[in-house]
Amino acid sequence: MSESADALPLGPGVRVLDRAGDLIAIEKPAGVLSHPNRSGSAKRCLLEAEYDPDSERYRFPAGELYLLHRLDAPTSGVVVAATDPGVARAGQQAFAERRVRKQYAAAVKGAMRERSAVTWRDRLAVERRSGALRVRTGGDRHAETRARPRAGGGDVSLLTLEPRTGRPHQLRVQAAARGLPIVGDKTYGDFAFNRRVAQRSGHKRLFLHAESIEIDYELEGETYTARFAAPLPEAFEALIAFG
Repeated sequence: MSESADALPLGPGVRVLDRAGDLIAIEKPAGVLSHPNRSGSAKRCLLEAEYDPDSERYRFPAGELYLLHRLDAPTSGVVVAATDPGVARAGQQAFAERRVRKQYAAAVKGAMRERSAVTWRDRLAVERRSGALRVRTGGDRHAETRARPRAGGGDVSLLTLEPRTGRPHQLRVQAAARGLPIVGDKTYGDFAFNRRVAQRSGHKRLFLHAESIEIDYELEGETYTARFAAPLPEAFEALIAFG
């Protein structure tokens, strides 16, 4: 089924970035859920529509939208979805087989010691505490991220992060483990620093943004590549200049 992007019942602040055939790139603001969670919150999701977690599909009068992946609620940026179930399966398979390249922008406290790109490698442990997900270093799950300094270098700097694995909270935990907590991180960040930044700058969000994603997927014996990007929010540039 091929729906017009105009027919999508977009959630608050959500917008369509681009389209490639049956793939749609959607920009998710910070604080918006990729899909409803168990406690509800249907009014602040990517789409204002019924969601089926088993098929990872939104359903609405004009059609259906299948999520290929998700972003944590505090993270902004590009989310890729499909309007066709066959394309959705092919895209989801590409994610499962790691035929996807992602790039994030992160504003962090302090600055990297290195002047060029390095690879962060850690072993992570994923736990549930009172129903909340918590991740720490020292576990048995390999996590790898390519990190590169980008701008700033004072109290706050901007990094480009390219995860090579897809562990929960990976970027936030790996950055914090190196003394570079992401600004606004309420779980792994520097809470006192976050309060000072919010008071001085007026911004109270997690400064992690999914900038771009490139997917290689196979469909009916053919291989396709799709790339989508979401512009860096003005708040990031203002924060770096401010810091």
